[in-house]
Amino acid sequence: MEPAPRRGPVRIAFAYRPSWEYYRPGHTVGTRYEFFFHALARSKSAEVGYFGSEGVIDAAELAGKWDVILCTNSALGTPRIANARKSGMPVIAQTHDPHLVKELDMMRDVSEQGISCCFGFMPERYFYRYFPKSVRYEVVRWGLEPGLFGRLPPFEGRIKDRVLLTGELARRSLVKRAVHWASRRGQSEVAANYKLRRACASLPGVDYSGRDRVTGRYRNGGAGSYAAHLSGYRAAIAAAGLYPTAKYWETPAAGCLTFMEVNGGNGAADLGYRDMESAVFVDSKNYRERISRYLETADDPSWARIAEAGRRHALENLSNDRAVEDLVGIAKSLL
Repeated sequence: MEPAPRRGPVRIAFAYRPSWEYYRPGHTVGTRYEFFFHALARSKSAEVGYFGSEGVIDAAELAGKWDVILCTNSALGTPRIANARKSGMPVIAQTHDPHLVKELDMMRDVSEQGISCCFGFMPERYFYRYFPKSVRYEVVRWGLEPGLFGRLPPFEGRIKDRVLLTGELARRSLVKRAVHWASRRGQSEVAANYKLRRACASLPGVDYSGRDRVTGRYRNGGAGSYAAHLSGYRAAIAAAGLYPTAKYWETPAAGCLTFMEVNGGNGAADLGYRDMESAVFVDSKNYRERISRYLETADDPSWARIAEAGRRHALENLSNDRAVEDLVGIAKSLL
């Protein structure tokens, strides 16, 4: 006989290092803080306890009081978890970029921390390029905090004759790429992931706006939240050749007409957007024509309709609240 489904909220013990910069409020990249300390805390499906430590957390002391342990799968953000397997408590870990598995020694953490399941927003195909099939992995598209994308300027009042491009472009010169490959081999994937993004950066009518992680200021923009920066433009680009990044839900949520790289292999087709209905799909063959078409017809009302449909889809289907429910479902499956 199968066990009866669990009733009531799942009790989640979140183990973290308070010193890790990404767990601090006000960091220029605040997605982890918003997800773990805001979205998770407000869920009615989970009861969350926060266990911050720079040393060791003993799972045996949590057993019976909590159902699962939540953490990241590297020592950067997680203290050592002792007695996880002996306690019988499942450990669920948000994974870093899988291509950093060797650099961050993440397989050691899977073994030593007793991790039962990893999760992230990258597709399974990409995760298992670097991790063995013996490691359970689930897709959870976290990172979009709805409250940060609430009151935004109307589409009509935004910059219309430029298209915004944000984010890392990776190194361009062959010499720098070679040095980078030798020093941080996994980061070669970053260059491949941003190939179309780099191509878009050189187009007429595109404003590239990288963000300084120290000052919090953008090129072609000022200080302030990422949502506010995006919402200054009617249109923006979300391009990633190997796997969707958080830009695929943040950019539409900001009310931008989103030129979204969907190339048949990066998993973006699984996000639920529809071409020319809730996003404008681009690839290496059509990106020039599609971006130029928008710039030539920026006041066509169909662009505003596509942007609004994309915003609704992102907020309804790809928000942190939906991600928390997916995470709770994973936890229940392990109990």
